[in-house]
Amino acid sequence: FIITIPAGYPGDARALPEILAVEGSDGVAKRLNDLSREASKTVKWQLREGYEFPLLAALEAVRQLLTEPSEGKDGDDEAAAAGASTIDDMSVEDILRSEPTVLGRRMLGIVHIRNKEHMKYCRKLANEWHLGGMGNPNAIVIEGDERLCIKYTDIMIHYIKKVTVRGEEQIPIPEGKRLDDLRALPKHFEFVGIDEIDKIAKLCRDHGLEDLFLTYLKVYGGRQGSKK
Repeated sequence: FIITIPAGYPGDARALPEILAVEGSDGVAKRLNDLSREASKTVKWQLREGYEFPLLAALEAVRQLLTEPSEGKDGDDEAAAAGASTIDDMSVEDILRSEPTVLGRRMLGIVHIRNKEHMKYCRKLANEWHLGGMGNPNAIVIEGDERLCIKYTDIMIHYIKKVTVRGEEQIPIPEGKRLDDLRALPKHFEFVGIDEIDKIAKLCRDHGLEDLFLTYLKVYGGRQGSKK
């Protein structure tokens, strides 16, 4: 890509960087142009929302799309995902029956979910385990019992592949309090489209977890950290 930074960027929301795909074969050109448009769209949204490094976020999204895995083993992956709920079923049941002692949160980066059955499974498992949050093919944020956050993350890494933990939080539950008293996110988990990362960002921002979302963009320490 060739990126041209205009005068006034990023302070002026109207000063948008020009992101052009370099020339390639006919088969590659369309893909590159699609990525160029997607990057420009991400920059525009990030500027509107006031993030310090919108171009960084856009290029991270492009990197994920460029490195997405092939679809060659979708059939096998679907079968694996369908059977994943049998892993440690008894221990999960024990966890669900017991009182949690730590609230956990995870921000996961993914490259990226193309299998629709995997998307359904991500949502189904989170809701069965009372892990609130939201996900799309490139990112997932969850909140709930820390023990189930660990198990959920392990399953995502094992079956979805190309999953990394970008950020995490653990909050001990004080005596006299319950896990639901400490939740920041709604208890329900929702899965949205690949072009709706802004919904995940808004969910986190509206519920005081913007710093956790920023770890998805590899910005650590929140907005202050991004200025260093």
